[in-house]
Amino acid sequence: MGRSRLALNPVVVTLAAILALFFILPLTGLVIRAPWSSMTSVITSSTSLDALWLTLIASLATTALALVFGFPMAWILARADFYGKSLLRGLTTLPMVLPPVVGGIVLQRTHGNWNTLLYIMVASAFVSASCWLFLKPERDEDTQ
Repeated sequence: MGRSRLALNPVVVTLAAILALFFILPLTGLVIRAPWSSMTSVITSSTSLDALWLTLIASLATTALALVFGFPMAWILARADFYGKSLLRGLTTLPMVLPPVVGGIVLQRTHGNWNTLLYIMVASAFVSASCWLFLKPERDEDTQ
């Protein structure tokens, strides 16, 4: 048997097209107006290389923090039953709705002026760590 086709609502299609334009138009403007002849010198400038290096270090540190904190929390929430589990799950998924910069600013305001980048990395790690909570590991008794 073939699959039945769903009728598309014209309002939904129109809204989706408008949303797509918010992505397509700026990207098109960037491609058209970019100074492609000086791209190599811009990318290899010391400022660009510093930014790329900082991005690499921050992303690797964030990934490590997410693994160290997120995997054990996800394991506990998936395998253990305890009082307050639903509250803890809600609190750990809260960072997914907040941008990491907001989390970094909150950490900076509550803990003083340290390195803002460090706060943003920690906030990014908590966002990434909360993604582990959506994994559905098989229970040992289910696999036997």
